Amino acid sequence: MNIVCLDMEGVLVPEIWIAFSEASGIPELKRTTRDEPDYDKLMKWRLEILREHGLTLKDIQATIAKIDPMPGAKEFLDELRAAGQVVIISDMAHTKEQVELLQQYGVAVVTTNADSIEEVSAGIRLIGQVMGKSAEAEAMIADMQTTSRQIAESSVQTEKTIYFEVMPLEWGLWSAGEGTFMHELAEICGMKNAFSDIQGWQPISQEQVIARNPDYIVLVTGMGEVAVEEVMGREGWGDIAAVANGRVYNADS
Repeated sequence: MNIVCLDMEGVLVPEIWIAFSEASGIPELKRTTRDEPDYDKLMKWRLEILREHGLTLKDIQATIAKIDPMPGAKEFLDELRAAGQVVIISDMAHTKEQVELLQQYGVAVVTTNADSIEEVSAGIRLIGQVMGKSAEAEAMIADMQTTSRQIAESSVQTEKTIYFEVMPLEWGLWSAGEGTFMHELAEICGMKNAFSDIQGWQPISQEQVIARNPDYIVLVTGMGEVAVEEVMGREGWGDIAAVANGRVYNADS
């Protein structure tokens, strides 16, 4: 099987930040990793600009919803399809309209939407089948299961709480509640999810985080190490146990 790996942005669709720069009339946002290779520095710079102009994730999403494929994208996919099946693997971050557009181009779109650990395994298994790597996928799942079991067996149940931040403050805080794999991970580690009273992925407020005073904060916001620095410096967060004790961690992979 021949596999072609390529980036969606800048190849099939315009780069999102460049498109948003044009839509918002802020030329500075055209800066990409070609201009600043350090992704952490680039994101910190972008967030500062968004803050200055009062822009949020919803503004960016509105631009994404209007993005059309790049000129020549269909012809490129047609050429690629001549050499084999074209499949795009995506999580549910893509909109229904984007998926339908790709399907109109004759592209098979495989989407995963993993909320629980079981669904993560199902997603890995599905991708393994699509890529003709079922054995490797099963090996990965087995390794994950073994690691989870070992962690659970060695963990001591405590009253310590953990807060998962899945969307940064500038874009509106979101956290993971019951019914998510992050909630399950907290339980495996012997801790309590600070937002176990919410269901799925939900928006929350700074006041809620401060009031719940989590012992640990884990960031999965896609902002790199700059995210830790930003959280540690937030106004009013200094007395939160996790911040006061330096237990704020970036978990981006």
